[in-house]
Amino acid sequence: MSLNGLIEDNAVVTRVDTVITTDMDDEIIMMSVESGQYIHLDDIATEIWRKLEQPRSFGEIVSHLKSVYDVQHEDCQRDTIELVSKLLDCKVLTLT
Repeated sequence: MSLNGLIEDNAVVTRVDTVITTDMDDEIIMMSVESGQYIHLDDIATEIWRKLEQPRSFGEIVSHLKSVYDVQHEDCQRDTIELVSKLLDCKVLTLT
């Protein structure tokens, strides 16, 4: 992670193994065993979660989203930083 809360493109994002998930209407509901929080992922967050079956760099995630959705790079990067940061806080992702 870099200064000002920005995530560098080469930072590796990984799912935490102790997360319980279920699919519901093409979206994911999950529970963090560590934090006890329930989390509902919308369609774009679900896309990111599915892409993270294997650890991926932050830059790979942003590039994938840009290839799937019509979005400007800066907007995609900002929104993805916000989501990944929230999921890090909920202890369902790690960043290395």
